[in-house]
Amino acid sequence: MKRFLFVALMALLALILLAAALVGLYVLGQRLGWPWWTGPVILCGLFGLILGALLLKRWLIRRREEEFVKRIIEQDEATIAAAPAKERPQLRDLQERWRQAIEILRTSRIRQHGNPLYVLPWYLVMGEAGSGKTTAIKSARLATPLTDVGPAQGISGTRNCDWWFCEDAIILDTAGRYAIPVDEEHDKEEWRKFLSLLVKYRKREPLNGLVVTIAADKLLDAGLDKLVEEGRGIRARVDELMRAIGARIPVYVLVTKTDKILGLAELAEALPDKALEGAMGQVVPLPGLEIGEALEGALDAISEQLRTLRCRIVLCREGSPSGLLLLPGEVDALRSGLLTFARALFAENPYQETPLCRGLYFSSARQEGIARSQLLQGLSTLDQGGRQLRAGEKGLFLRGLFARVLPSDRGLFTPLAAFLRRRRLSEGLGLLAWNLVMLSLCGLLTASFLKNKTALEDFTEDFSLVPRLSGDIEQDLLLMDRFRIELVRMGERDSDWWLPRMGLTQSLQVEKDLKLRFCALLEEGALGQWDRQFQDMLARVSSSDSDAVVAKLAEHLVRRAKLIDAKLKGAGHAQLAAMPQPTYELLQVFSPEALSEEAFLVSGLALAWLEWTPDQASLIQSRTKAREQLTAIAAKSNVSLHWLVSWANETGLDGQPITLEQFWGLGSLHGHDNAGLPSAFTRQGKTRIDAFLKEIQASLERPQDLEPRRVEFERWYADQCLLAWESFAGKAARARHQITDADRRKDLAGGMASMSSPYFTLLDVMAEELGFLKGKAGLPGWVELAWRLREAKLQAQRQEADKSAPVVVRTVREGEQGLEQALGKGSGSDIKRIEAVRAASKELEAYAAALEQILPVATSSAVAYAVAADFYPYSTVQHESKSPFYAAANSISKLKSILGTRGAAEQPFWDLASGPLQYLLDYTSQEAACELQTRWEEEVLSQIQSVPESKLGKTLFEPSAGLVWKFLNGSAAPFLGQNRRGHFAKVALGSSLPVSGEFLAFLSRTKTQEQMRLPSYPLTINAQPLDVNSDAQEEPSAGILNIQCANATHRLENYNYPVSMSLDWAPDVCGDVSLDIKFSSFTLTKRYAGVRGVPMFLADFRTGVRRFTPNDFPDNKASLEDLGVREITVKYQLEGSVPILKLQAVKPLKVPEVIAQCWR
Repeated sequence: MKRFLFVALMALLALILLAAALVGLYVLGQRLGWPWWTGPVILCGLFGLILGALLLKRWLIRRREEEFVKRIIEQDEATIAAAPAKERPQLRDLQERWRQAIEILRTSRIRQHGNPLYVLPWYLVMGEAGSGKTTAIKSARLATPLTDVGPAQGISGTRNCDWWFCEDAIILDTAGRYAIPVDEEHDKEEWRKFLSLLVKYRKREPLNGLVVTIAADKLLDAGLDKLVEEGRGIRARVDELMRAIGARIPVYVLVTKTDKILGLAELAEALPDKALEGAMGQVVPLPGLEIGEALEGALDAISEQLRTLRCRIVLCREGSPSGLLLLPGEVDALRSGLLTFARALFAENPYQETPLCRGLYFSSARQEGIARSQLLQGLSTLDQGGRQLRAGEKGLFLRGLFARVLPSDRGLFTPLAAFLRRRRLSEGLGLLAWNLVMLSLCGLLTASFLKNKTALEDFTEDFSLVPRLSGDIEQDLLLMDRFRIELVRMGERDSDWWLPRMGLTQSLQVEKDLKLRFCALLEEGALGQWDRQFQDMLARVSSSDSDAVVAKLAEHLVRRAKLIDAKLKGAGHAQLAAMPQPTYELLQVFSPEALSEEAFLVSGLALAWLEWTPDQASLIQSRTKAREQLTAIAAKSNVSLHWLVSWANETGLDGQPITLEQFWGLGSLHGHDNAGLPSAFTRQGKTRIDAFLKEIQASLERPQDLEPRRVEFERWYADQCLLAWESFAGKAARARHQITDADRRKDLAGGMASMSSPYFTLLDVMAEELGFLKGKAGLPGWVELAWRLREAKLQAQRQEADKSAPVVVRTVREGEQGLEQALGKGSGSDIKRIEAVRAASKELEAYAAALEQILPVATSSAVAYAVAADFYPYSTVQHESKSPFYAAANSISKLKSILGTRGAAEQPFWDLASGPLQYLLDYTSQEAACELQTRWEEEVLSQIQSVPESKLGKTLFEPSAGLVWKFLNGSAAPFLGQNRRGHFAKVALGSSLPVSGEFLAFLSRTKTQEQMRLPSYPLTINAQPLDVNSDAQEEPSAGILNIQCANATHRLENYNYPVSMSLDWAPDVCGDVSLDIKFSSFTLTKRYAGVRGVPMFLADFRTGVRRFTPNDFPDNKASLEDLGVREITVKYQLEGSVPILKLQAVKPLKVPEVIAQCWR
């Protein structure tokens, strides 16, 4: 069931794959415009080719085998001589014996009965060396008329193969090493050669039977494992034999040397000679039983016959020997070993064909030695060392086997089922493959015809006739471009020809003719006009033209010359299209009326002409003209070569600009100061400019004419390059202010002590990129210093030894020799220079070590705060500080002194060299500011959240416990100082903590705020009579002043005569103030509410007089107007009001929330 399901699944999968292939070919055919039947035809052809390939492979394998056999049979002396020395005699012997045997058969009279190779059956005898094969055949006393080509005379054992030509059969006696190899590789190879010879000469009926010999004493004495091993080895040879001849042949097991069985010699003496010529054994029935059961039955039958024969002999003869009585039992003693050997030889398995076991026979060719009993072993009283045999060479039970049994089974030769299936399958597949290939060839021929026809029809749809020019340049360009596009499509169709053309090449010839016509029309029209316009452009070139214009002209000519050179050297479309193309945009520069589309069309047409024109002379002429035009540009004295920089910047693909983000990381920098260094001033840009200059010179008739301008350009270029790099270095030194990403800032801080930091990397790049300037005079000092640093670093890297040290420390420690060379390459005798080198090395190491100590600031803002707190307080006494910032700054200063700084000319270098220090200083200050802001929020702002406004001043500025004073004397003390003008941020190494100006202004008002902390302010108020306008109908009767304080309400009643009141006013105690002006029918009330009530009242009466109008009392305005009261004059003389009024002038206390600008 499983096998059926597997086969069904495989069949279904094959159908699915076939359907998928058909669908795929159908879709492909539809896309390529093939007829619908093209897909099936291709599929049939593919199947036919596959089948044909498989059959061809099988035929080649067969052919190789036949050739191999032929080489074996017809080995010449050269082949034998080339073999190893020990193999040569065997190869010669094998060759000679096969040649003699086949020749004798072909020339013998046996050919009168038919093919001499097939008249008699052939049998093969196989067995272990020494098992008695040859002796058995010889002792069978078969008639062998051709004794001269039989077994080799005088040789003990079979060398390779002995031929026994008998009357009824031909017996091939093989060497024992064929069955059980001695030299594994050599013996197996010789066995395969033997099989090839056998198949070569006996194709229809290679072999009729196989006799496998095994000695009786081996069955008795060898262990079962040994017998299994020998049986499997012979089984492998039998399997190879059957596969080689493609047939299943009968196999006969012959037990030799049975004279070693006690009693068999006595049996031979008791039997007549005629009986000894028979066969002693049993035929095994045709397949049906398991091999063990079949041989068990055969042994049982043999034993039974021996017992019967024993009885007859005992009854008919007197004094029968004892050995004869034990014979059946002695034969049964072979049962275990024989069955073990037979099962290994004949057992079924899924990997090998099962041999046909035809019979089991016993024989003895020579009688000698001692026959020992297997039944009496261990019985010391009976076993007396065996029985000595009487020497003789009488063949026992052999002649009947070879003369009658074997020939009678000749018809049992049957081809293997697999062999027959393969033959029928090969024949059927061969016919199918032939039909499929023929069908495919017919289909391909038809498809090729249709494809040729389609290619021609597609072109004639747009161009029924070859196009002609009209004279209108715009219309002609469009026409020629359409012509070009159709030719390209036609070429693509012709090149995208998946199917064989089958000899039909009409579309290729038409394509070739049309391309020739295209080139002729183009030379007549657009290209000719372009050449005339370009010549006019060259005549108008002057120094007033922009560098870009001159660059485009020169570039066009150089590129056109290079393209023509490539075409002349055999470049194809892909190579030409991949090369830089000449620009035709110059049409718009000198002819504004020209359209950009025209330039684009001319570019494509020119490339097509270059690719398709076959005229070598025309190409050479165009190249010569381009060179002459380039010479004309170079000959103009008013045109410089400065345009090369613009050319390199605009056309450089491999030399990209160098940007700051290459050092600081993509996306790290934000701001307008992130411009890159032009690619013209990079090393690759310089290489491209030099190469382009060489191309120009190579294209000129007189290259020396360009030399003065080249020298001037080199000088100008060097100056511009230095200015560009100096500007770039300045931007890089300021780039730290453009980093806004916190994670990126932190990562950079952690790597600032490494030679891979942005600053040191840029110095390396600068030294490398400006290397072409070495040896020039008048270079700025920063370039020399960059080279020195790079040389020192490279030297240190070459001598790298201390792997555990930080990168910068290791570079410094191992770079003394490099620094020595950098400082002028001084000689070893210059002691001062060596001392300077060592001093510089130490300072560089100190600088690196100091930077390493600062790196922990990147771990957290608290660490940065601690480092900054140890740094800023010592700005004026740096020698007392142990801060690594001062150590690093001191190392930079000493390095400047040691290396001999020459002022501003070296400043770009020192800005970068001290860049890591400045970056870490800025980073530390900003992170410390973040921590200070956090502490302000925790120590001050969080503490005043629930404090009322009246007590805020005291809470903040109380002399002993004020929160502000605690903060200033604690967390902010390392960063803030105070002088007569107030508080300020301390400055160290040009840097300060970014404290906000609002916070410093807040601190400057602390004295005023302290005044608010007085316990109380004495105040005396003197009231005077009230007054109104003279025409008023009624005057106020009284004015009553109420001042509300926590302990009491102070009341001053003025009944229009002088009266006074004194009190102690405290801002935290006194609050609302009310003034009541009484009339007969109503009372006017003026209120001053809140803790600032008294200061507002005093401010209202600071002159001693306050005149109120009805508008000041909107609720009683009508009543006052009815009485004719236009103004009311109230007088209070105040004593002690000035301090209170000053408090009124102070703005309300506003505590700043942000005191430090953390990462602005």
